[in-house]
Amino acid sequence: MADFYYYDTDASGEAEYDISGEEYRLLLETCFKYGEYFSFRYFEDRVNVPAGILRYAVSAKEANINCVFSTRKLENESGTAVCDQTVFLRLTDEVKKWILSVTDSIFKWIDGWGNKNPEDPMFYRADGSVLFESVIHDGVIHFNASENENLSAILSDPLWTIKKPQ
Repeated sequence: MADFYYYDTDASGEAEYDISGEEYRLLLETCFKYGEYFSFRYFEDRVNVPAGILRYAVSAKEANINCVFSTRKLENESGTAVCDQTVFLRLTDEVKKWILSVTDSIFKWIDGWGNKNPEDPMFYRADGSVLFESVIHDGVIHFNASENENLSAILSDPLWTIKKPQ
């Protein structure tokens, strides 16, 4: 296993980076190839997720996902505190099509900065292990690649950095 990271800015904070267009589509197609499940976070009263997509929801337990997810709270327009939800979906053809339609770049998976999208997309393998994770508001995405997963087309971008196991 090797860990690959991509950041939306350089160390100085001056340059901004994103994965969009064909590179973004290739990233998603790679996640579709090796992933079995997908998750995202959203505030139900702020972001519209089609009901047809939610019919593919599964529990974290059903997908064998053992990640810890914190809950975020915010105050909505009426002053009521609301919590975000994490939704786990089986990667069906319909779910893949929806994922491709949400936005045209990885760092636009956010409910903020002019976007009204679900946040922090993650992909999981059939065994529930994390393939790809993101914390979009922190500007970081991460592939946790195994030896049998070919990510070379994605990782040819020099902005990906590697952290090898010790």
